[in-house]
Amino acid sequence: MDDLLADLNDAQRRAVTHGEGPLLIVAGPGSGKTRVVSRRVAWLLRQGARPREILAVTFTNKAAAELKERVQRIVPAGGLWVATFHSACARILRDNHAALGYSSSFTIYDEEDRRRTAGRVLRELGVPSERLRPAALVKAVSAWKSAGLDPAEAAKASWGPREEELAKAYARYEQVLREAGSMDFDDLLLKTHRLLETNAEVLGAYRRRLRFVLVDEYQDTNRIQFLLARALASGSRNLCATGDPDQSIYGWRGADIRNILDFREHYPDAAVVRLESNYRSTRRILDAAGRLISRNRERHEKDLLTDAPAGDEVRVTVHDGADEEGEGVAAEIAELLSGGMAASDVAVLYRVNSRSRAVELALRRRGIPYQVLRGVEFFQRAEVKDLVAWLRLLGNPRDAEALSRA
Repeated sequence: MDDLLADLNDAQRRAVTHGEGPLLIVAGPGSGKTRVVSRRVAWLLRQGARPREILAVTFTNKAAAELKERVQRIVPAGGLWVATFHSACARILRDNHAALGYSSSFTIYDEEDRRRTAGRVLRELGVPSERLRPAALVKAVSAWKSAGLDPAEAAKASWGPREEELAKAYARYEQVLREAGSMDFDDLLLKTHRLLETNAEVLGAYRRRLRFVLVDEYQDTNRIQFLLARALASGSRNLCATGDPDQSIYGWRGADIRNILDFREHYPDAAVVRLESNYRSTRRILDAAGRLISRNRERHEKDLLTDAPAGDEVRVTVHDGADEEGEGVAAEIAELLSGGMAASDVAVLYRVNSRSRAVELALRRRGIPYQVLRGVEFFQRAEVKDLVAWLRLLGNPRDAEALSRA
């Protein structure tokens, strides 16, 4: 057991060795959050929990793979359930497809499939594209599903001609998906929630099975994800939520920061552990970040500490426009490179892709080589999607979107 705890600080040990009951880990940036979560899973296994009794939920497949790999290095265990919300829900739905009236081989529509289906629905309903575009329907449907609203509920909640038209299109969109034996990404969460909410037998099976549920990045959960976590952990109440309100970045897609801020209201007996030791940044960076984020009105107070050197001063420069900003960034990079810094040690981050143009032009004028790290993801390439369409048809001959592509 010492090997699990020896290199942890006191707060990390308390989080890892927490026993029964709800637990909130407020993990500041660079505080060793992934280490703590993976060690906690390993500690639970060593305490006698079986792998199938633990569900650890992350927000990305990469994070899920990393967490599982870390645990396996410490305690090799087959059958450990580490997944994203969407993949965990897809597994629950496929295991219980009969209760929903779906085939176990139902198709999951990606973003392009959703846009194409939305376009088809709007054309069927005779809605001019200049009045309502497919992307607007997809956005509205996603928002309604993230809030837990089916078409009938969305229609009741809608106001004004535009929302009423969107709600009508939502109903037809759902009908098209059902006819194709398909679901979209938001359905994975919504239909799992409805299944657990309406089917006591299915809910009871997961309540009996899952002794420990751990959710990472809890500050970025939406309403449906909050309800799913609460339902799956309702048998034992051993819900471990890890996150930081200061790092909430997905409000634009439905994340509700109240989920983490109100954790003690949902679970009054919850233990709270704050991870405040930062192992990533210099003192000056932490001070600057702390002064800025302290102005947030809704947060869990914490004071990030570090043993790292003070480091260089944080500098803020203001430019008259995008072109001037690009020139300023390029000039700074040129100075760093002339001082001996390797180009591979320099990174430029920007808020949206369109902001790269001014920087790229300025770098080109100075003859500074650079690489833009963005592009089309593998499974979004046209040739790959064509092949996947044929495979989807083999698994689900009713998949209308796959048929139209093939």
